[in-house]
Amino acid sequence: MRILSLEKTIFYIVLIFSIFVIGCSFHYDKGMQLEKEERWEEAAIEYHLASIENPKSLKILRALKRVYKNVSKE
Repeated sequence: MRILSLEKTIFYIVLIFSIFVIGCSFHYDKGMQLEKEERWEEAAIEYHLASIENPKSLKILRALKRVYKNVSKE
């Protein structure tokens, strides 16, 4: 009985971690797609949301800076 509860606990930990990881990359991936479509302002919003969820990611910060340059040109 105790082993079963340990397995459930591990399952829930993995599930929560997976949801967190997927959620963090969702805004970045959407920003990438919008950037490919040259929808700069919308891409900037998605990258900004991604940077809030993961403020230490250099990949996200570089993308945000790159898109801000294109937004400022418009």
